[in-house]
Amino acid sequence: MKTSQESSIEFASFLADISNPGTGEILPGRLAPRLGLPLEDLFERWRSSGRETWPAFAGDLLALLDAIQDSTHCFKATVRRFLCEPLAPGVNRTADAYVRSGEAELALAILRQSRRRATGPDPASSSEL
Repeated sequence: MKTSQESSIEFASFLADISNPGTGEILPGRLAPRLGLPLEDLFERWRSSGRETWPAFAGDLLALLDAIQDSTHCFKATVRRFLCEPLAPGVNRTADAYVRSGEAELALAILRQSRRRATGPDPASSSEL
C-alpha cells in the first residue's frame, strides 16, 4: 500500500497529465482515457449533470476523485471505486452516479460522514473541555 505522500504525488501527477500546462484547464480528451471512458461518455456525464460549464463539472468530478483517493491511496482503485462501487456503506449509488446527477456536494458530504463513522468523532471538534 502506498503512503499518503506517495498517493498525493500520484494524484498530482494525474492532474498534471490531464491539464493544459499553460492554463491549468482540465482537458476532456486527456481525462476520459485516464478514467477508462470514451470521450463521448464523459461528455454525456457532463450533459446529464446539469452543470453549465466544463470547469464546473470537471471540478465536481475531481473533488470526488480526490476524496476517494484519500482512502484508497491508489489511483486505479480510486477510478474503480468512483465508477463501479457504492460510495459508502449503506449507499447504493456510485460517486459517478452522484456526479452525473449534479449531486457531487451531496456525495462529498456522504463521504465525510462515512469517514467520521469509521474513525469516530474528531477530538478537536468536540465541544467538551
